[in-house]
Amino acid sequence: MCAGSVSDSYSTGTVSGPGYVGGFVGQDGGTIDDTYWDTTTSGIANLGQGAGNVSNANGIKGLTTAQLQSGLPSGFDPSVWAENAAINDGIPYLIANPPPQ
Repeated sequence: MCAGSVSDSYSTGTVSGPGYVGGFVGQDGGTIDDTYWDTTTSGIANLGQGAGNVSNANGIKGLTTAQLQSGLPSGFDPSVWAENAAINDGIPYLIANPPPQ
């Protein structure tokens, strides 16, 4: 459950668990801005199901893998985030904590 604040982030992979299941978060009870989930890898293609407990939750948007690879999503600061086809399969990554190549 998101009971605090989450911003400028994304999720990939299959979502599972008891109770509510959404593309980005199971239960939205906080503030979420500029967040995304990968509809290709999550198993949740319904663009209104970013949060499991509420339809069309503000601040959560579903993108395909190709969309995540095509440029930094809206709200992602390019001084914090980078994108390179040779790193992280072209998915955005944190500059301060790059994934292994």
